[in-house]
Amino acid sequence: MGVDLTWAAVAAIVHRREACQKSGPECGHESNCHDDIEPFSPEVEFPYRQFVDVSETMIRLGMGYEAEARSFKSFSEGELWGASWDERDVAWRSQRVLGKKGIALFKLRTNDWWLVTVPEIDEALAAYAAVPEHERTELETGQKWAAWIEWLRQSREHGGFEVE
Repeated sequence: MGVDLTWAAVAAIVHRREACQKSGPECGHESNCHDDIEPFSPEVEFPYRQFVDVSETMIRLGMGYEAEARSFKSFSEGELWGASWDERDVAWRSQRVLGKKGIALFKLRTNDWWLVTVPEIDEALAAYAAVPEHERTELETGQKWAAWIEWLRQSREHGGFEVE
């Protein structure tokens, strides 16, 4: 199974458009929701869909960590009791593990509509910056790894990214 990664800001526009299409003329948005999606440049999506090798390298470098995702129900009935459905949904999709830094790797292994946030990306990139330069240079000779690091850097500027 592969996953698709899209900048969070772009994914939000796509989801808004889909919601507007479902609601038809009842949309209620001021701008034409059908006009704000095309064309996006190719870099809004990561060109690779498999992350086993990326995940292994991230763990080794301290950029990510193994963890189990919490269930949506634990968010709905837990600390977010009383929050709106949208707030609970975003909290669940962007969940983190207390005391861990970087990206929870379960987010790169399933297409459960995860959100990887800017703070997670910042922590992952900080860990990568601490890797000796010669090792980073060697890693970045690999096309996929170099694309991954650039993707993380660009994703910071677009609100993180969505995994679907």
